[in-house]
Amino acid sequence: MRSLRAFLAHRYDVQLVTPKQIKDEPWANNCALLVFPGGRDLPYLFDLSPKGNRRIREWVEQGGRYLGICAGAYYACGSIEFQVGTPLEVTGERELAFFPGVCRGTVFPGFKYDSDDGARECDLTLNRAAWRDHWPQSPETCEVWYNGGGAFFASDAAASSSSSSRSFEVLATYSQVEGTPAAGVLCHVRQGKAVLWGTHPEHSSAEGVDPKAFQAK
Repeated sequence: MRSLRAFLAHRYDVQLVTPKQIKDEPWANNCALLVFPGGRDLPYLFDLSPKGNRRIREWVEQGGRYLGICAGAYYACGSIEFQVGTPLEVTGERELAFFPGVCRGTVFPGFKYDSDDGARECDLTLNRAAWRDHWPQSPETCEVWYNGGGAFFASDAAASSSSSSRSFEVLATYSQVEGTPAAGVLCHVRQGKAVLWGTHPEHSSAEGVDPKAFQAK
C-alpha cells in the first residue's frame, strides 16, 4: 500500500478491498488497477472461486488491468506448482489463467511462511524490448527483493506460438538461476493486461527509484 501510494496517490485513490466487495459490489466501473499482493495463494482460491474469479477475468478481458505479486502471480497462472514434494506443497489449476502456463516455485531455497528465511535480493535481467514504451531508459539488469516467488513456464502450445501471436511477453528473467526462467511477464488478455512478478518490486530495496522515470500505461 505504501509503495502504491508513493507512486500513484497524486492520480489515484489506493484502497483495500474485500473478497465480498469483489464478488458482490460494483467495483469494476471505477477500478484502474486490481492488485493481488504476496502472501498465500489458497486463501484467494477459497474466498473468490468461482464468482469472484469470474468477475475479475471478465473485467480484465474487457480492458481491466491486474498486477500480481508473488502469491498474486501464482494465482493468476493456468496452474501452480509450489514446493512440490514438501509439507508446503500446493498444486492445481487456477481459474484466472492470465498466463498460459505454470508458475513454479520456490525459485530459491529456504522459504518459510511468516518468516524472512530464504528471502534475498536477486538479480534480474530486463527484456529491454518489452520495456521500451514504458521505461525508455531501463537498465539491462537490476536487483529486487525475493521471498518465495515462482518462475513462469509457458505451456507447450503457448511457447511454440510465434512472437506476434503470443499472448504474453517476458519482462525479466532470473539471472542467477539455471536456464534463466522468466521472473516477470506481461499477459495480453483480450482487451486487458496482467503483469505478474515472482519477485517483490514494491519492496524498499527499490528506494531511490524516481517515480517520474516510469510512464503509466
